[in-house]
Amino acid sequence: MRRIFGVFLAVAVLSGCAGGTMDEAECSTADWRTLGFEDGAAGADMSAFSIRRKACADHGVVADLNGYRAGRSEGLGHFCRPSSGYNLGSLGVGYKGVCPADLETEFLAAYNDGYGLYKRQAALDAVTRNLVRKQARADQVERLMAEKTAALASTSLAPEELAALAVDLKQLAEERGRLAGDIERLKVEQAEADKAYRIYEARLASRASR
Repeated sequence: MRRIFGVFLAVAVLSGCAGGTMDEAECSTADWRTLGFEDGAAGADMSAFSIRRKACADHGVVADLNGYRAGRSEGLGHFCRPSSGYNLGSLGVGYKGVCPADLETEFLAAYNDGYGLYKRQAALDAVTRNLVRKQARADQVERLMAEKTAALASTSLAPEELAALAVDLKQLAEERGRLAGDIERLKVEQAEADKAYRIYEARLASRASR
């Protein structure tokens, strides 16, 4: 249940729902302690209150700062848990330094664990995308070479057309060679990135089981 709540908080931060603007009806009926709790539980800093306060001031409603702060403090008690820190880090969400000192040490340690996993996953994903792109181009080059090779056999082409085809084939063959080298290099990088991810993941799992 804690992990589910942590994921919910991460989604809340990513979606930017904390500290949203408020219309006149919302300002008139606002429970500022509840709003503070919601923003705190989403890891929002005090700029969230400023946004709400300004929106309500435009409607002639004065925000309750003390109620908001009390609710936000309670909300931060939920946000600043190690499980939430880990989930935020693993999603690559930035931490705004909102946790009180007595909770921040463990929160940050878990956050850094999650962010380390995120970075390794991002590195693996980047190499994989590049590899897929290179392989797709290599397949395309092979098709083009086959088409142009078949065209060379045509007896209806003018000499200049045959010469152009020969130049195209030479260039494609050179590109094919470069792509083959790139693909082999990227396969090695992908294997290394995957290994780094799995080692790090296993290290975290081993530490969590102690």
